Amino acid sequence: MSHSLDNPVERLINKFGTQKRLGQAAGVGQTTVSNWKRLGYVPAKKQQELLASAPSFGVNLCPDDFFAKPVGSPKSEEAA
Repeated sequence: MSHSLDNPVERLINKFGTQKRLGQAAGVGQTTVSNWKRLGYVPAKKQQELLASAPSFGVNLCPDDFFAKPVGSPKSEEAA
């Protein structure tokens, strides 16, 4: 997986600020988050936990945040 923000875990880390904060929200350690980053995904059971806990960390998440963006796709409606 590349090291750009097309990796959904990198985008999540960006939203939470650090791997540690993302891990706290998911109830796992920073090492686990590092493994997710390397693999390029968050396990489904942890996705549900993150969706539920994100607001208490001041983070807005939606299910789409857990999936890679297709290469060459516009980043927003403004690009259309």
